[in-house]
Amino acid sequence: MSNGVAVILQARMDSTRLPGKALASVAGRSIVGWCLDRLSASAIGTVVLATTDRVVDDALAQEARDRRVVVFRGPAEDVLRRMRLAADACDAPIVVRATADNPGV
Repeated sequence: MSNGVAVILQARMDSTRLPGKALASVAGRSIVGWCLDRLSASAIGTVVLATTDRVVDDALAQEARDRRVVVFRGPAEDVLRRMRLAADACDAPIVVRATADNPGV
């Protein structure tokens, strides 16, 4: 960690209201791609994608790896635990939480 800050982007593919929305294309780029690119450009800290360890989220993990973003995979049922485990894995004293399901907020 260069400055001790980890920006953890939470994303998963199996939304009940709009499944697959994280990889939905907006202006030629996926929503998660937009989020990862903007967070990386912000230079706030190390960007990490936190997604589940389920096969359905493999494409999200690949999208992050293609952008040279750190990927953390954890439990699907407990988003708070997944976030905490990702933060622990980063060993950063400061964590910024971001979500890929409301990128305009």
